[in-house]
Amino acid sequence: MPSHEWIYQYVYKDKENGGDLHQSLRHQKTYRKLGFKNHDRRGQISNRCSIHELEMIIDQRQRLGDFEGDTVIGQHHKGAVLTLVEHKSLYVHIVHLGGTRATMCTINHCIDRLKMSHACSVTFDNGKEFSEHQRIREQGIDTYFADPYRSNQRARNENTNGLIRQYLPKSSSFEHVTQAGIQVIEDALNSRPRKSLG
Repeated sequence: MPSHEWIYQYVYKDKENGGDLHQSLRHQKTYRKLGFKNHDRRGQISNRCSIHELEMIIDQRQRLGDFEGDTVIGQHHKGAVLTLVEHKSLYVHIVHLGGTRATMCTINHCIDRLKMSHACSVTFDNGKEFSEHQRIREQGIDTYFADPYRSNQRARNENTNGLIRQYLPKSSSFEHVTQAGIQVIEDALNSRPRKSLG
């Protein structure tokens, strides 16, 4: 039985030759990016430690100090904020990164906030902004990375990012957001009653 990829290739080849099979496709895109999985570079951060190697004490939320980290991006990639969520308490740090997600800037803020919280570990997605994670390890904080396209492996962070989007919707750029404004959001989330915390 032919694969879906083979069928798409056949349909688009037919289109190149003047055929009309492509008009029956559910989504009428102007182009199709073939073989994107082969060129995807996420998950290829050097010296990364997989989430599958998490210590049991982290996985079972038995202690304070284990975080999940990510970035939330403004509309048209204008501005970003760093989010760090503690596994057990759900305490969140939110840092305004300005107009850049440059690795050095992001990791500097990570180190500041993680050290402030006496962190033991942090688990990231595969964004390039976390490629200098070894600098965090040098501070005695273990770093782990989730599998590509598996946001459910960092569910607490993803859920918190969803709450942040109530204040900073996807339709807004972060150009005029200030750290003072971010602090208001952080305080609101950290004083929010959580069913999971009783």
